[in-house]
Amino acid sequence: TLKIYQYHVIVIYLAINWFTQKPKNFPPGPPMLPLIGSLPFMPRNLIHYTMAGEWRKKYGPVVGCSFGTSKMVAVCGPQEVLEVLRRDEFQGRPKGDFFKERSFNKYLGVFFSDGPFWVEQRRFTLRHLRDFGFGKKSMQDLILDESVVSCGNSVPIRTATGMFAVSTLNVLWGMLAGTRYSRDDAELKDLLEKLTKNFRSGIVGHTESMKNLRDMQNFFRKSIQNHKTTIDETYLRDFTDAYLKEMKIQQNNPDTTFT
Repeated sequence: TLKIYQYHVIVIYLAINWFTQKPKNFPPGPPMLPLIGSLPFMPRNLIHYTMAGEWRKKYGPVVGCSFGTSKMVAVCGPQEVLEVLRRDEFQGRPKGDFFKERSFNKYLGVFFSDGPFWVEQRRFTLRHLRDFGFGKKSMQDLILDESVVSCGNSVPIRTATGMFAVSTLNVLWGMLAGTRYSRDDAELKDLLEKLTKNFRSGIVGHTESMKNLRDMQNFFRKSIQNHKTTIDETYLRDFTDAYLKEMKIQQNNPDTTFT
C-alpha cells in the first residue's frame, strides 16, 4: 500500500512538473497550473490592459504565460513591440486546428501564413490593392464619400460605438469586392456584430467564436461565387477579380500558393 501511495505521489509530481515547467529562457509571468495554465489569473475582459499595465510593472515588458497547455509570450513595451515587428525570426505564425479553421481549414492568406507563402501572398495583395486605390488619393475620395453619408443623417449622434463600422467596411470592401452596403443592411449589421464579438477584448468562448467565424466565411463564399459567375478578365473590378484571375493562370502550377 505504501509503495502504491508513493507511486501515485511520484506520478502526480511528474505530471505537475511536466505541465508547469517553463522552457529555457522563458520570460517571467503569472503562475501556470496543470492543464488550465495561467487562465485563472487572467481577467475575463480587457486582458490587454492587464498585460500592458499590471503585468508589465510586475514582470517586465516581456511576459510569459500559458493558455491551457499552450505556452505564450506577450510583448507589452512599445520599444519591444517595434523590435519584434522588425526582426525576421518573429515572422512565424502559430500552427493548429484553431488557426486553420479561420481560413477554410488551410493555412491561407496573409495574416495566418509565413515563409515563402506569406511573401508571395503579401506582395500580390499589396500590389493589387494599390491598383484599386489602397494608399492613393482615390481611397481618400472613398473615405470622404462615406463621411458625407455618415454625417448626412439628421438624427444627432449620441454614441460613437460602432458609428464608423459600416463606413469603414464600405471603403475596404469596395477595393476587395467592389460592393457598397447601406447602413441599414440587416445582414451586414448581423455580420459586424459577430465580427465585433470575435475581436472584442477578453476570452471569447470557442464554440461561439467558431460559429461567428463560419457565418462570416459563408458571407465571403457568396461574394466569391458571385465574382466567379460575373468576372470579366479583361476588366478587373476589384481585388477578388484579380485573385481569381491569378488562380486561373496558376491552376496547372503544382507549387502555386493561389488556391
